[in-house]
Amino acid sequence: CEIHRPDNENERRRVEELGGFIKTVGVPRLNGVLAVTRSLGDFSLHPHLTSEPFVTKAALLPDDRHLVIATDGFWDVVSEEMVEEYSCMNLELPTMVKGLVDFALSAGTADNVGLLVIDGSRLFPRDGQVVSSDAAGGDHASVKGKGAS
Repeated sequence: CEIHRPDNENERRRVEELGGFIKTVGVPRLNGVLAVTRSLGDFSLHPHLTSEPFVTKAALLPDDRHLVIATDGFWDVVSEEMVEEYSCMNLELPTMVKGLVDFALSAGTADNVGLLVIDGSRLFPRDGQVVSSDAAGGDHASVKGKGAS
């Protein structure tokens, strides 16, 4: 996964090609201000800061317990291994999220913490059926039973 930080060489090059700069103020910062190079908001830093995401595609598998999306303030202090440990505890989702956010805050993050956790069982029901929900709207396909086509 590409890290959206000013010390990432690809991000540094992109910023400098647009006329921006990286200055270390405790940590490397975009134009001496922001510790990330891609973000929603912070319009005063555009065009050096972009809201265009770096997109990575990964297959979600039936064994995946949770899909976790979080801000840099969370990932600065919480490892993927810690998230996996919480995921394997079989906690109720609100309890898991609260525990992870509390951990990030107690670990001393210097940034805001945003965390979205999606229950993998809702993506892949454990009864062998994979069914997309009408609640999401739009086009969908339903597959019932293993090997169905």
